[in-house]
Amino acid sequence: MTTSRFLLAAIVFLLLGAGCQRTIYEATPGLGEFSPPEVDDPLSSYKIGLLGETTTDNFWAAQDTDASVWNTYVLAPTKPALFTVNYPGVELESDLAATTAIPRAIESPSGWAVTVPMRRDATWSDGAPITSADVVFTFETVRDLGLGGNWLQGYPLPDPGDPDQIGLTNVEAIGDHAVRFDFNRAPGLAVWPHSVGVAPIMPAHFWEAAVVSASATRDPVAALYQTSGRGDPSGGPMIFDELEAGAFAHSIANLSYYGRSKGVESGGLAFDNGPFVSDTFFSIYQSQAAAALALRAGEIDYILNPLGLPRGLAGELARDPNLAAITNGTNGFRYLAFNLRRFPMSIPEFRDALALMIDKEFMAESVLQGAAIPMYASIPRGNQRWFNQDVADEIASAYVGKTTEERLAQALHLLESAGFTWKVEPMMDAEGHGVLPGSGISYEGRAVPTLEILAPGPGYDPLRATYAVWMETWLEQLGFQAEANPTDFDTLISRVYVPNSEGELDFDMFILGWTLGSPAWPTHHEAFWSARHDTITTGGNNATGFNDANFERLLDRYNSTRDAAEAYDLLWSMEEVIAAEKPYVILFDSGIFEVYRESSVDYPFLETLSGIQNLEGMQSLVRSVK
Repeated sequence: MTTSRFLLAAIVFLLLGAGCQRTIYEATPGLGEFSPPEVDDPLSSYKIGLLGETTTDNFWAAQDTDASVWNTYVLAPTKPALFTVNYPGVELESDLAATTAIPRAIESPSGWAVTVPMRRDATWSDGAPITSADVVFTFETVRDLGLGGNWLQGYPLPDPGDPDQIGLTNVEAIGDHAVRFDFNRAPGLAVWPHSVGVAPIMPAHFWEAAVVSASATRDPVAALYQTSGRGDPSGGPMIFDELEAGAFAHSIANLSYYGRSKGVESGGLAFDNGPFVSDTFFSIYQSQAAAALALRAGEIDYILNPLGLPRGLAGELARDPNLAAITNGTNGFRYLAFNLRRFPMSIPEFRDALALMIDKEFMAESVLQGAAIPMYASIPRGNQRWFNQDVADEIASAYVGKTTEERLAQALHLLESAGFTWKVEPMMDAEGHGVLPGSGISYEGRAVPTLEILAPGPGYDPLRATYAVWMETWLEQLGFQAEANPTDFDTLISRVYVPNSEGELDFDMFILGWTLGSPAWPTHHEAFWSARHDTITTGGNNATGFNDANFERLLDRYNSTRDAAEAYDLLWSMEEVIAAEKPYVILFDSGIFEVYRESSVDYPFLETLSGIQNLEGMQSLVRSVK
């Protein structure tokens, strides 16, 4: 099973539009009279409910200025790549590449080069062959027009101001069915194949005239992105057909798809690729409640939403004998972050002591009533390719199973060794069940100010809001004055990521969450914790100010390595640094709850990272129930 050929750098969650139903088998301009194609396992239509709107039919724009999860759901299954990621095992496999092994970069007189043979049987949905010329055309459009967003990530260019940045210097067709990529430096796995190798490829014969026309304008990028993509041929399992703003989108099965009927082995499972449906119809609903009513009424088979459904609503729907609810871990986590530029968050023992007081299992089971899954590493357990159970268990062993008395004793020892003192030291109560908070805490004679924990309010995320209240409790048990501050989300983001007039970030601690990028090649360690992405100095996502020389060395090796086993070990070495130094304390994952119409549709697997939505609803795998 393949997912989006290239994941979005930023996902926009838009809840717009109204629900709509219509007859789907109508004449559609550009496709002639449309009638349902014959399929091996006929299903009249795979009907999906969307909670946001597809805003463009232009795939170029959908990878940049119109990047949104809703556009990805509809358009991602229409474009091929040299390699793709199979689920549920998160393995990289050949797509257009005519090789089972990933070619390695070889040093050449001009730099480094990778040559990839391409399969000869692949065609676009209009019958035109998919060739190396399409790959060259896509790269040259990105380079010559200066496209950004995911295009620049998929086809990275050298930076004249940064000689260490790896980029493509040229892409050359070697005949019709081989392509050569030239790099200025030896590309690590992060660039090849996990960037260039999975980048989408566009049909030159359809878009060439539009690119030439756009190039003659004052703003070539805007001109290209404003061009209608109506009739854009597909190289994937689905062909985008039409959309009506605020109402619906529609795709039809690409029965000439070269991957159709291909056997797939992933995560220990074996299944066939499709598509097995005649088409996919996306209805847009104003609310989850409206979509749930449509699901219950049989108007749709599945609700496609990056956040899934609220646990209560999923449970309520699952009472219907025609519906089934599933739960999966997500490709993300919620976390507590420290401002390492401020006292006392800058003191390692303070961070260690608070981490000891955080009882994640108690929070998950007793406070949050099973709605949270404790996490101790930033790599999700559901990422079968990258998760390391042994290291994750070793990190967790410092916390799991400890009593409150043991946690308090260790935390106080850490604080005392660092130089903290109390007028009245914290201690267990007479029964040994609770903590009697200390008072008069100071650090080397310096008073400790009241500490603020920012978090989204309960209306936005009750789980993080509840965690913030408990952070206040744990800090006060240690003798600190603390205040949980539920905050409007936009205000919170501004305080965390926008420097104030003094050039500082105005927070002590905050609780937020991340949805991660491609699980096939994790890049979040650099984005969140590298000094090169410091929020104050570079505008990046490292708001904590974490700057650790050992971490940077590991990161450089990870980015440059061309050995997968070494990359795995380096990634978990970085995890160990984060667990030890604690710019973040990884808290939990809430999981994703989804519901589908079990009486109508069947999927080859249900356990997968971030759920069915992460695979665009499995449009190429879903079958009817007979």
